[in-house]
Formats: sequence, C-alpha cells, structure tokens
Amino acid sequence: MKLISRFIICISTIIFTSCSLNIERKIYGSYYLISTDVDNDTNISVRLYDGNYLGKIPNQVVEYSLTSDFIFAKQQNYRYRTSKLENEVNYYILELSTGNVIKYGFEEFENFVKDENIKNLEWEHP
Repeated sequence: MKLISRFIICISTIIFTSCSLNIERKIYGSYYLISTDVDNDTNISVRLYDGNYLGKIPNQVVEYSLTSDFIFAKQQNYRYRTSKLENEVNYYILELSTGNVIKYGFEEFENFVKDENIKNLEWEHP
C-alpha cells in the first residue's frame, strides 16, 4: 500500500509541477517567442533539433522587431514582489546569420541602428 501511495504522489507531483508553454510563436527560422505559464515571462529562444528550446534573449521581452539580418528585442526586468516592470529598458540584438546576441542600453542601441542604416523598425508585442 505504501508503494502505491508513493507512486501516486510522485505522478501527481510530476503532472502538477511541469511547465506548459503558454506562447510558442515562430518569429523566423528556428527562433520563437516562448512563454511558460505567465505572459510576462516571454523570451526569445532557438528551437533545437530535439524539440527543446535554448534561450537567447531573457524573460520579460516586451516588444520585438525583425529585419532581414536581425531580431531586435526590448526587455524589462519584472519585479515579482510589486508585480511591476522596472523602468530601465534593455535592448537586445540577435544576429540571424550567427545567432550572436548583444545587449545594449538605449543610446548604444540607437547608435547601432543608425550605423547599420536601419529605418522604421516595426515593434510587435509578444
């Protein structure tokens, strides 16, 4: 009887603690918007051959934009105690040809966009 009880407890724990995907939206190629359970946990990940995801841009992506060469993302850290986003916005640039990601502040991001002659970014919400 104890063995059956332990088995039921183990199975129940696995079922109720596993993460389910709330958002799984393809952006481009193998890059996806991913969110597990909570909308404000949205990140940008690359889908691996085995079906798992590897995070490239951390949680709390609030907007993203796609060009032929880059995925741009605005990210704000979320304070769980106050249930609010922080004021500071981080800018991430993912280069599609290499998969490299660079984090910038606002001025650095604006300079990058200007240097690359990128105009009229269209931002989308996850």
